[in-house]
Amino acid sequence: MTRISIMMAKKQTWLKGFVADNNGYLVGNPRLRQLRSKLEICYYPQKIIGFKQCRYAYNMLDQEDSTFEKGWIPFNSSNPSSVAGESWTYRDSDVTGSYPFVGLISTYSGGGYVADLGSTKEDAHQMLNELKENLWIDKNTRAVIAEFVLYNPNKNLFAVMMITFEYPETGGAFPYYKVNVFRLDRYIGSLMFVTLAAEILVAAYIIYSLVIEIRKIKAERKAYFKEFWNVVEIVTTGISVGAIFMFFYRLFVSIQLSGEMEGRKNKFISFQYAAYWDEVGFE
Repeated sequence: MTRISIMMAKKQTWLKGFVADNNGYLVGNPRLRQLRSKLEICYYPQKIIGFKQCRYAYNMLDQEDSTFEKGWIPFNSSNPSSVAGESWTYRDSDVTGSYPFVGLISTYSGGGYVADLGSTKEDAHQMLNELKENLWIDKNTRAVIAEFVLYNPNKNLFAVMMITFEYPETGGAFPYYKVNVFRLDRYIGSLMFVTLAAEILVAAYIIYSLVIEIRKIKAERKAYFKEFWNVVEIVTTGISVGAIFMFFYRLFVSIQLSGEMEGRKNKFISFQYAAYWDEVGFE
């Protein structure tokens, strides 16, 4: 081993904002989001069972969405001494920026109880200690989702990470992860103009085909639809035109998200919507 490699082995350093491999840049803050089931009274004969409260499966349409104090103590707005905990306050999907998510056991809503882990290791440790001391995860927790976004500047790739731990009413914990890797900005690098030119040519050909088919319909009218291959052609062209509109909408979403990154550098930024559009297949 060289002297430099020995020194690097003795003391590992990290560039500011990057994870341990110095390749992935953390975009915004990571966060935890919890989904819960409601606390219900048992419907079984209590004298036989001996329990006053039971655990129930998660239901996205009937989930827990109340406000609590720390430790999941019910919040009383009429009591001045009752203070709602920030990570014990439910936030709907409009606030979290998330969308329904399919796990191994259930489908979870985009809302939940959110804990922001901050932008430094010290902030994360402080938040995690607070959650642990106040039993943030308890018997009514049905899923905890760790959400964060990494960016690799070498490849111009974003990785949307969702690491989920599901807690069914029967007990246990089931880990599940989902990673979406995509390019938010396609027009970067030496091949930018080649990519742009190819997309313009494809769009021009589709529009040309649409004009041709419209002229045929005007000329032949009902007779046009009696030919099988005419129907195939118009359906294919229609799907292609729809793909163009979806492509431009995805581009609009990318531009909007890029602007949000500039204004929210120390906040969690949800890339889930952009990742869903990338899954449609327009990368």
